[in-house]
Amino acid sequence: MKRVLSLLLVLFCYSKVSAQFEYDIRYYGEESGFYDTDEISDIQVDSEGYVWIVSFSGITRYNGTTFSSIQVNHIDHNSFFKFVDRIDNEPYVVDLEGRVYLVRNDSIHAIKENKLIQRLNLSKTIPNILMDENDTIHLSFNQYGSSYTKLYGEFIQKPLLRQSEKFNGTVYLPLNNKGFVFNTWDSIYKDLSHNLNFYILNDQFQIIAKHEIKRGKDLFRHKPLIANSIVNESYKLLSTGRGELLEFNNSKIISSYQYEGIVSIFFDNSNGVWISTFNDGISYYENFENSKKSTKKLFGGQPVIAFVQDIDNNVWIYSKEFGLATINVAYLIQKNKRGENIDVFNISDSKLYYSKNKGELVIEDLYSNQREFINIPELEKSNNEDPEIFGIELKHNNLWLSKRKGVYSLDQSTWKSYDINQLVNRPMYGSRYSFGKTIPKQTGVVVGFKYKTFFELDISNNNFFYYDFRAEIKSVLKQNDTTWLGTSEGLHKCIDFSKNNKISKSYLKEKSINQIEHFDNNLFISTVNNGVFIINNDTIKEISYGGYKLKNAHFGVS
Repeated sequence: MKRVLSLLLVLFCYSKVSAQFEYDIRYYGEESGFYDTDEISDIQVDSEGYVWIVSFSGITRYNGTTFSSIQVNHIDHNSFFKFVDRIDNEPYVVDLEGRVYLVRNDSIHAIKENKLIQRLNLSKTIPNILMDENDTIHLSFNQYGSSYTKLYGEFIQKPLLRQSEKFNGTVYLPLNNKGFVFNTWDSIYKDLSHNLNFYILNDQFQIIAKHEIKRGKDLFRHKPLIANSIVNESYKLLSTGRGELLEFNNSKIISSYQYEGIVSIFFDNSNGVWISTFNDGISYYENFENSKKSTKKLFGGQPVIAFVQDIDNNVWIYSKEFGLATINVAYLIQKNKRGENIDVFNISDSKLYYSKNKGELVIEDLYSNQREFINIPELEKSNNEDPEIFGIELKHNNLWLSKRKGVYSLDQSTWKSYDINQLVNRPMYGSRYSFGKTIPKQTGVVVGFKYKTFFELDISNNNFFYYDFRAEIKSVLKQNDTTWLGTSEGLHKCIDFSKNNKISKSYLKEKSINQIEHFDNNLFISTVNNGVFIINNDTIKEISYGGYKLKNAHFGVS
């Protein structure tokens, strides 16, 4: 899957817009190829990295570059509300009546058990439903009596969970394939406690944990259902959906938290927790176990829902007000750490690489929060003279640093330095080395610049190339065989630069280029006080927002 890039314009000329970009947010609409305007009910990421957006009327798949609509084919359905991925079988969507529709060949197909599911749903409520890898259907409805049901085709099985009495309850499943969650208003006909009994069951429906939540009489008519159940490797979190969040570990409820109307909760890839509520935005915990230290409130006072994180560290969110969007997790983590004076940072494989305190290099595991302070013995002398780190990149399985006097790479435990001055055979003027961007990111080529000199290191072939420009270089981007260089006197396009050693075409002459970014198969160019431009198929045009000319814009990307 191609990487999902999020584009951020910090509009200094338009304060109402710029205030919204505190989170590095990217909006998706018709200009991005997303045409579904109906209310979004679910967003999930499948095992291959595709993003699935479910609205009440349709399903859309996103591959990191384009949105593709799944054909509904006039099939009878209620509003779609849930997408479920199955690694070894076809994914499916569920509507509000519990009917299941397989996604096959970019269209949906109703399963034969749908009529039976409708007959079983006596209370006409939204069911909890799971189709496992063997196509066995597990159902649970919010209605009187033992509501858990298995369907094997037309064969119905109702396991007897409790023999002593009837109850009003619901089974929620699975608990990340590790068990089941069951809640019931137990013994409400024998006393007036009106408490909620909460159970954890294994896959044989044996009770392995029980917790009683004290309730008052005023909640008698409001069934406190377990709306969400999520798990990670270290602990489990369970939400009642009535404003209470239960933390569960080793068959025991270890803590309880109060929220107003929980809608969604999930772990991100860095062990952070996202909790969405009906009317008060999103609570983001970089580390839930130390939540008081790492809480961040997003979109406070607004009905915004966070659904899932994709493979590119973007969390997909939805609001009726602004529609579909993504937030970059790496940007949030970096914002949360600003008190530590972070200079530059990068994130990869759930590890955060950052520089602080004028040259200290730190690698932090975002799951365990353990930090490794990198010792650079080969560069101690250089560090004393040249402490500050200006860039951190991860390329070709190596960690790369750019400093004032050189470029360095860490391969396993061995540091290697590249003295560009010696490679060029002359002193290079300017304050520091800077890295450029390469697309795709996994390429074995490192590009960069220092003042007026561009350089390219081909790691796989040990080749070095440099080129001196007349003007100061401000930004570099290499996409496959094409290199784009932004200078203080314009933008230059160079094809097979290291072979041809010449500029192929120039744009925006006499304009100082501030930043170059590639996004949605387009090139975005920010200039100093002279607007923002987009290049597509060698055609360039200026971008405006609401009639305002964009000045000194900044592109934020994931």
